[in-house]
Formats: sequence, C-alpha cells, structure tokens
Amino acid sequence: MHAEEIFKNELGSFEAPVSGYRDFTLSILNRLPAYFLTPGRDGGDNSVVSHTKASVAFANTLLELEAYRSMFGASERDIIRSALLLHDGMIYGTAENPGQINPSHPDLMAEFIELDTEAALPPFMRGEVVSAVRKHSGNRSINGAGVPNGSEIDRFVHMCVYLATKKETTVLLPGVADYYKRNLGMQAMNVDTAISIVRQMTDGCYWDGQVYSDNNSTFVVLNNSKVYVAAELREAFLIVGQARCASTQNHEYLQRGTLAWDAFVALYPDWNHMVYGSAGALYIQSKGQNVGISDEQARALGVVIP
Repeated sequence: MHAEEIFKNELGSFEAPVSGYRDFTLSILNRLPAYFLTPGRDGGDNSVVSHTKASVAFANTLLELEAYRSMFGASERDIIRSALLLHDGMIYGTAENPGQINPSHPDLMAEFIELDTEAALPPFMRGEVVSAVRKHSGNRSINGAGVPNGSEIDRFVHMCVYLATKKETTVLLPGVADYYKRNLGMQAMNVDTAISIVRQMTDGCYWDGQVYSDNNSTFVVLNNSKVYVAAELREAFLIVGQARCASTQNHEYLQRGTLAWDAFVALYPDWNHMVYGSAGALYIQSKGQNVGISDEQARALGVVIP
C-alpha cells in the first residue's frame, strides 16, 4: 500500500503546501524500509503506523488550541507534522539491516533526512525536521541531546510522541473493541485474524486471562478496567487466555489450542473453558460434571504440565 494512501488524513492536514514540507515528507515516507508500511496480521495498520498516526492526531488536536497554535506559524506547524510522520521511520534499523527496536533510531532517521538528495527541500528548511526527529525521544535520545535543550518545535514533537506511547492517553483498548464491533460485519473474521486482534489488545496490559459476561455481553478486564468485546472475538480471548499459561516460547500451543477449543466445543458445548486439577488428574466441567482430560489435551489448551 502506498504511503500517500496510508497517511492520507495526516498529509491532508498540512497547511502550507507551497512550502514543500508535505511533498518532502511523502517523498521520504515512500523510501523508508519496507517494514514501516507493511500491514499488520489483521490487515490493518501495524503498531508503528498506528503510533505514528496517534502522534500526529495529538499534534493536530493540540494545535487547534490557541495557546499552542499561536506559538507556531503555518510552516512551523507543518514541520511538526513532518517530524512526527517520519520520527520512527527506522525504528527497527535500516532497510539493509532490520531487526529489533534500535535505540539509535532517532539518529538513523535524522541522518537519513539530513543526507537525502532526492527530496526537493533545501538543507536549511529540513534542518528543523532533522532536529525534532533526532530529539523525539527526549532524554532517552541515544546521543543524550534531550528535549530540554531543544527548540519549542522539538519540545512539542517530543510531547506528542510521548503521549502517543502512553496507553493512558490512547484509545487502543476500548477503541479496538468498539472498532471491531462496528466493522466485523464488513469482513470475514477467521480464528487467526481474531487471535491477532486479541494479542494486540492485551499486549503490555495486565490481564488475568479470563473472559466474563454480564447481561449477555462479553468482557475482559484489562488494566483493571472492563473492556467489552465483540462476540466474534470471544473464542480468540479464550484461546489466548489458555495459551498464556503455557510457555510463551512455544507457539505450537497456540496453534493446537485453536483446534482443541473447536473439538471441546463440539463435544462439550457447556464447557466453561477452565481446566482444573485434583489429585494429579486434570479435568474440565460440562453440565456440572467433571470430564477428565489427558496431559496432551491439556497442553493443547495451553496448560503447563509440571
């Protein structure tokens, strides 16, 4: 998918196209490592793109306030948007050597922008974009050049990036659930897709692995808050919840858990999706009766066997 389509709304928020910052930003976006624009497993934005969009959304929202808008001219506001769209463009390293999150990514991205010869923007104009990208991590910047010594643009960009990294100030948890409730009817939802969604929703959150219901609505408790989920995601929550009990290194449990869940639903439709142990034996409950299961079956459901 082309960067112009992925970031259509963000690029559309630029205010001074004659300055060239929008076209410059798009040119850089189109030459970032492929991983930056690769869709997530569910066919939607990957986490880096989602974070980038969130940071620009924070900026545009804050710039609606006169207190912030009056601090910057139209071109400066576009510099902010440009820096936010580009700041994590090399978060996993260069295209030639991608890997895990690279702590030097602010400098890698800043140098790419600074030394680029294809995008038509004079060095003196791109300098402020370079500075904001280099300092977007604040005091965590690899070269120690944190925001306290930066310009007002640097400080503003750092603030927006910081807010976009905090789950407390994003809508990732209830937003994901509500989004899929609205859109499930528009797309096929297979088990793999549902598992991918659930893993994104629970990533980095405290979750007890349980699925609850009240008034015929399904919910989970993430970070001590109720999050209602679409019925189509219930199976995935149950599978991922069981798999969390297993070794996180053995993804085979997750795959086998999908098959095991289907089998147990077929055999025991009233199964309460919990595995119990007593006197060295494992069992599930269905219609008030204990149904013994083997160690192999338990492993398939993601239960660790000592």
